[in-house]
Amino acid sequence: MNPSDPLLAKARSYLQTDIDQLTRVTEELDPALTEAVPMICQAVSSGRKIIFTGMGKSYHIAAKCAATFTSTGSPAVLMHPAEAPHGDLGIVPTKFPGGFSPC
Repeated sequence: MNPSDPLLAKARSYLQTDIDQLTRVTEELDPALTEAVPMICQAVSSGRKIIFTGMGKSYHIAAKCAATFTSTGSPAVLMHPAEAPHGDLGIVPTKFPGGFSPC
């Protein structure tokens, strides 16, 4: 295989773009992550659901997150904010055990 093959060069370029973006993301991690992770872990370990929501593109991302959590055994649901006032809020408990309250 020729190391100067244009296809290999393109593959290296794509991979380098991914590396650059992952590096940027690691530098921009928000300290709120240190608060969110324990809350999620506590909710999952106590059998509560993680509710994902978003509007537009963020809704599609929320759907992927909910699917990922569910596939790993963590109870998660997706709620569209426009549908919430029309009955979907029924998935949100009125009393939150463990001292948490809705955000």
